[in-house]
Amino acid sequence: MNSQIDEAANYRHEGGSTGGTQGFITDGKNKNKSADNSSAPNTNNDSNSGTDNDTESRKNESGSNSENNNTSETGTTGNTSSAADNNDVRQEFQNEQTRKNSEYNESLNQVQGENATSEQKAEVIKKSGSMVGEETSEQQSRREKLEAELAEQNPELAGQALLGRIENNLKSNNLTLEELPPEIQNNYQIIKDNKDNKDNKDITTRINEIIGKAGAKKRIESLKKEVENLVNASQKKIKELKAKL
Repeated sequence: MNSQIDEAANYRHEGGSTGGTQGFITDGKNKNKSADNSSAPNTNNDSNSGTDNDTESRKNESGSNSENNNTSETGTTGNTSSAADNNDVRQEFQNEQTRKNSEYNESLNQVQGENATSEQKAEVIKKSGSMVGEETSEQQSRREKLEAELAEQNPELAGQALLGRIENNLKSNNLTLEELPPEIQNNYQIIKDNKDNKDNKDITTRINEIIGKAGAKKRIESLKKEVENLVNASQKKIKELKAKL
């Protein structure tokens, strides 16, 4: 009886000891697994990181494309607007030329008859200064005939008419007499002092040619400055638009 009790006690003791050993081994395995998991590369984090980088890259690419598209659209709009403005300016210039040409023809018609006075003829010659370089061959022929008639009828008035033609040419070219070379200023004074109108026609022709060249040069310089201002303004506007994107 006592022997059976001792055996049972020994069995329980050994069983507990075995259970404790098994538990320790299990804990050891868990610890080893934990260590293995800790040392293993975190593929989930790497995958998430890669996805985030791809997303960020796509965002940057999208933003860059959007900025390029906006800049391209702005440039296209600017080009279209510029072309429209050029067409408007060209049309306005053509309309102005047509109007001037019609008025000039009408003025020449009014002094062709025998009833036209010397003063009327002189006035038409003076106003013809705004048409220097723009006359048709027919208009030039009619105007020169008018000058010859007036020179016979009233030489002094004819000289005044030629001076008026020069002055209107200066005005059309946005010039003053002082802006012309000294030699041309002297020629102008010769016409003014030459009451008999001798050689005035040739001198006047030379003066008007010089005025035309000087006026063209002045217009080109003015256009260059205007273009430079427009380019600078456009670049500034582009920078402002980019800053808003």
